[in-house]
Amino acid sequence: MITGAYNTVVDAQATLPCGCKVDTRRDFLGRVVGTVVEKGADCPREDHEPGRVVVMPGRDNARPS
Repeated sequence: MITGAYNTVVDAQATLPCGCKVDTRRDFLGRVVGTVVEKGADCPREDHEPGRVVVMPGRDNARPS
């Protein structure tokens, strides 16, 4: 486990399909979110800048029931 900003706990590091690298954790709603650490070389998304938080794609990252 890695300690992240704002006293949050980083669960893992992941690479998005666009090539961006993110530190993942659960937010206060239980969703998996990622803080962009490094933007992928071929990433077309403007919102994938280092330091930005994005909701991770996929059903597995949805809020737990």
